[in-house]
Amino acid sequence: MGRSETPSIEELRGPAFELLDEFRHDDVVSFVARWFFDRPSWITRLNLALSLAALAAVFVTAGLLRVPFLQALAQFGLGVIVMAVVVLPLHEALHAAAYRMTGARRIRWRILWKYVAAYVVAERFVAGARAFFFVALVPFVVITPALIALAVAFPRWGVLWLTVLLLHTAGVSGDWALMNYYWTHRGREIFTFDEAGQAYFYVRKR
Repeated sequence: MGRSETPSIEELRGPAFELLDEFRHDDVVSFVARWFFDRPSWITRLNLALSLAALAAVFVTAGLLRVPFLQALAQFGLGVIVMAVVVLPLHEALHAAAYRMTGARRIRWRILWKYVAAYVVAERFVAGARAFFFVALVPFVVITPALIALAVAFPRWGVLWLTVLLLHTAGVSGDWALMNYYWTHRGREIFTFDEAGQAYFYVRKR
């Protein structure tokens, strides 16, 4: 097998690779927190900076447009609802579409009741760094400019759309933490796959 090829799960469990990390899906928050807060890089710092910029945009927009406090509060509350009901499902659907574009076929939607969160998983699909970054970034790349465009096009509802932008930017921190995991281990060939509620990360032995 050439090094440019994606190994199978059986090959990952063979002598050429070693298990680097694993976690259960219902414990993903602990894994994400470690690679976002405990092992930060420019990736996680950029996410924090963008989140703070979105937060500032909410207040600046409300101030410039002289939005009354109760109206701004109502738009903020509506933004939370739009995020949960519309944007979150769209976010996961874009992950699913990106998985399909990279070749995954067994895509499953899951609900993590412990954290009241939904996610998609490509069962037994092996992804290297390039595929992983693509899947992780697609929702952010699609949704962010769309929300900014809505805020510009409909300034009277700017607080609403910028609130959704804030919540979405902060919400993708998990995706960015996992990208940070790959970045921290750059220079090594790492592959990941999900199986039976568990995520595995294998690295090619040196």
